[in-house]
Amino acid sequence: FRRVLFRSYDTNLLAINDKIISKFKHFRDLMISVSTDDIEERYEYIRFPSNWDKLQRNLKLLKDNNIPVQQVSLCVGIYSIYSLFRMVPYYTDLGYFNFRQRILNSPLMFDIKWLPQKSKLDVINKYQNSNIPKQYYQMTTGYLQNNLHIPDNPEMLKAFVKRMDSFDRVRKLDWKNTFPEVADIVKDYI
Repeated sequence: FRRVLFRSYDTNLLAINDKIISKFKHFRDLMISVSTDDIEERYEYIRFPSNWDKLQRNLKLLKDNNIPVQQVSLCVGIYSIYSLFRMVPYYTDLGYFNFRQRILNSPLMFDIKWLPQKSKLDVINKYQNSNIPKQYYQMTTGYLQNNLHIPDNPEMLKAFVKRMDSFDRVRKLDWKNTFPEVADIVKDYI
C-alpha cells in the first residue's frame, strides 16, 4: 500500500470496525469529525436508530488504535438548540475540545430561525451567561441574532410539532419527555 497524504471524514462513527481501522492507518494525515448532535437518550432520539453505547465503544476503539478525532460536530436545530450545554462538558471531559456547528435548515421546520423572538433572546442569553466558552456557541447565537428580525411563524412551529409527533408514532418515543426544554419553547403549538 502507498500512504495517502490526507483524508477527512465526517461520520456518525457507527460503522467503525477493525477493517476500517486498518485502512485508516494508511493515511499519513487523517481528520475525523464525529457528528453526534447531543448525548445519551437525546442523541439516540435525534440519530434514531443509533445507539449511544455503540458510539462510545467506537470512540474508544479509535483512541485505542491511536486514531485521533479532531472535532465533535452537531447540527443545531430546534430540538438540539440546547445540546451544547450537555455536549461540551461531556466531550471536553473525554479530551475533545474542538466543536463544529452546522445550522439545520432542512427540513425547513427544524430551523431555529422560526423560534419565537422571546425564545431566541432567551437562548442567546442562556449561552452568553453560561460557563461554556464563546467559541463553542457563537455560531448558534450569531445565527439567532442575525434572525431576530424574522417574525414569529406559528405555521413553522406547528409543522415542527407535527413532524416530531409523527416521529414519535413511528418510533414509539416521546419527544416532549426527551426534550422538555424544547417542548416548553413550543408549548403554545402542541
